[in-house]
Amino acid sequence: MFLILYIAFGIVTYVLSWILATAGMLRLLEIHSVFDRLLPDTNWWFLLLLAGSLYVFWDAAQNFVTVVLKRLIWSPDDGKI
Repeated sequence: MFLILYIAFGIVTYVLSWILATAGMLRLLEIHSVFDRLLPDTNWWFLLLLAGSLYVFWDAAQNFVTVVLKRLIWSPDDGKI
């Protein structure tokens, strides 16, 4: 169950960060009429910051969990974390 949630959260944050980054880049390039109609009063810089933060958080969490699981599950006899 944990692994399914782990993978799902990773996919969602990765896709969301790419969508928001693409939308923000199109906004910067002034190709934003579609996005203005979909999300009229959106602070695009905030969305870009949020997307970047989610991606950095996900990357850090993934690295931490990978190290902890590797130490505790795959080599529990070490006694070191």
